[in-house]
Amino acid sequence: MNQLNSIIIEGNVSHEPKLSKTPQGLYVCDFIIAVNRFYKNSNGEEINEVSFFDIQGYGELAKVLSQIKKGQGMRVVGRLKQVRWQDQEG
Repeated sequence: MNQLNSIIIEGNVSHEPKLSKTPQGLYVCDFIIAVNRFYKNSNGEEINEVSFFDIQGYGELAKVLSQIKKGQGMRVVGRLKQVRWQDQEG
């Protein structure tokens, strides 16, 4: 069975993109997308839940992505990568 890692995120760019280059000369663009979820809780109160997603684009696409602006709506199709780390407390 083949495995699939695919995701679609729609939201607004929450920070100006940052374009950089790897030591090998590959362009990388980092930015964040904020996604709002609106729902009513059990008391009928309207809740706005915001999730922030770190996005990276590479190569020629990174150059294009570096031109987007904070607040701009955007749809991203890609794959999810989990990053793990340990703080000083383990």
